[in-house]
Formats: sequence, C-alpha cells, structure tokens
Amino acid sequence: MKKIILILFVIICSTSNLLAQKKKIKKSGAINSVALAKAENVSAVLINEKLYVIKANIGIQKDSILLKNFSENNKPNAIKIKPFSANGKKMFLVTWSENLVTTTKLKTEDALVIFSEIVNFETKSKVLSNTQTTINIKEIHYLDAKQTVSETLQKVRKEGFELILNPSGEISLKNKTQENKLMYKADKNLFVPKK
Repeated sequence: MKKIILILFVIICSTSNLLAQKKKIKKSGAINSVALAKAENVSAVLINEKLYVIKANIGIQKDSILLKNFSENNKPNAIKIKPFSANGKKMFLVTWSENLVTTTKLKTEDALVIFSEIVNFETKSKVLSNTQTTINIKEIHYLDAKQTVSETLQKVRKEGFELILNPSGEISLKNKTQENKLMYKADKNLFVPKK
C-alpha cells in the first residue's frame, strides 16, 4: 500500500513539473499573429502590432513588406487586397481603414482614415502610398456670454485624395476640386503623372 501511494505521489509531481515547464516555454516564445485578408498567394497579417503584406512563394520561402506599425489601442479595419497589372508588372493594392476619435468638452471629432498602399513584390517595395480622411465634427456652440443657450453644429471635413484603380492599371487620385491621373513607370518603380 505504501508503495502505491509513493508511486502515485511521484507521478503527480513529475507531471506537474512537465506542465509547468511547457507553460513557461509557450509564454517566452509567443508571437501574436493574425491573418486579416487574402488574395491569390498574398495575405495581410498583423504580427506583434505591425501590419505586413506577405507573399507565399514555392516552398516555405515568403516575401514580406512592412506597411505600418500600430499601437495597442489602434487596429486596422476592413482590409482588402486587390491584385492588378500595371505596364505588365503584377502588383497588389492593399487598403484598410482606421477610426480615430478625439473628444473635448465642446467638440467631438470622429475621423475615418483610409490607407492605400500599392506593393510590388518583384522589387519588394511600396510603389504608392495614399491617405484619405473624412472627419465628422460635432461641436457645441454657445449663443450667449453666460453660456446658458447652446446649439450643436455638425460638419464634415475631407482631407486628401480618393484613390481609384482603373482597369488599365492606371491610378486616379481625386478630391472635390481636382483629379490626378498616374501611370506606372517600371524604370523608376513609381507611379508618375500621366502626360
């Protein structure tokens, strides 16, 4: 009877040591990785608060391009990847949005920021970056000096250009007053104004 109790005690102690060691190993080597979007063999992945676009090649080799660093409070939303060709080169348009809210006693600004990045895996580079912001402003405006009567004003402010990808592989950057057309130049690895 004493031998059975002794054997059970040894087994319980040894399994608890093994479990404790496994937990320590998992915590020390943890990498937070979340796949957010995928198109063809390209995916957008959030790894330790950094947004990467990764292309899976033949075998286990992968190409990656860092798009943006994020804080813990801010995360990308609605990520999309769209493959296209420009001047015979295969590229990918990666878009995502972020919500930024600023609140004071008299004013609230709710900003929707849309980021667009065009990446070229052949040169492993970002070819074009664009940011478009729409800000909804809600502001309390007092009508008298004693601040007893107020009204709430709502405004919308837009900043930057909307990026439009044309079927030909050309880019249009458009806002309320102007439109710029861009085409890809392979020798410069950039989108330049179309003449």
